[in-house]
Amino acid sequence: MVHHSTPFPTLRDYEYVHNVTGPIFTDRVMPSSEPQHIYRLRMREKMWTSWSGDSYGIQYRDGTPFEVDIKGQVLTLRDRMILRDSKGNVVGVMLRMFLRLQQTFKIYGLRPFKDSQAPSDQMFEGKALYTWAEVVEKFMSVQRIMTMADGTRYVADQVGSFLGPQHLRLTYNGRVCASARQLNWAADFGGTSWDLTIGPGVDPCLICCFIAVIDEMKENRKNETNLGCALSLLLAGAALEM
Repeated sequence: MVHHSTPFPTLRDYEYVHNVTGPIFTDRVMPSSEPQHIYRLRMREKMWTSWSGDSYGIQYRDGTPFEVDIKGQVLTLRDRMILRDSKGNVVGVMLRMFLRLQQTFKIYGLRPFKDSQAPSDQMFEGKALYTWAEVVEKFMSVQRIMTMADGTRYVADQVGSFLGPQHLRLTYNGRVCASARQLNWAADFGGTSWDLTIGPGVDPCLICCFIAVIDEMKENRKNETNLGCALSLLLAGAALEM
């Protein structure tokens, strides 16, 4: 069986405490500063409890609710997902950027990411949004890159087999910071589930946003492929009738 060349993360990778720049989404979830404290989370897509397939419940592996969740929004002109804290307050927004050569999402916070940062041209419920990160799906590649507003980067590479559920290794400025393992392959009806392991110093809320965007990118690509096939069949049928 053919495998990706990127190596799997090891336990030693999570002994390193990252010195991540920038703010965090909510003070309710602080990045761990201890090598022994690693966030182990499970993201589960809510297919039957939400009108949108872009909503995710997030828990610790023992089933305890995590302090944030992700809510997809339908009846909008673009893909939009909302990061909410346990009280329902919006702390982040993810938006797809159209008219781009590569599939692109931006992740916004409700406060500046860096000093003297001007607000973006996006608003949510009358509140200004600040660009925190841009996620790009590289053309003809399985790599996803999240570039923060200060220029630092997170990179998601696939590991393991080309077939079956995805398994991602995430690096921050070249060092392993997290991993994400998809638990179910045929997720069309049950929704996608992910096990996340997030190393010390990294904002787990940001990693959850990154994985949600990656999942949405894959879904968009599949839908666009299906639409292209359907249009090809329609054109072929029309040509035969001429």
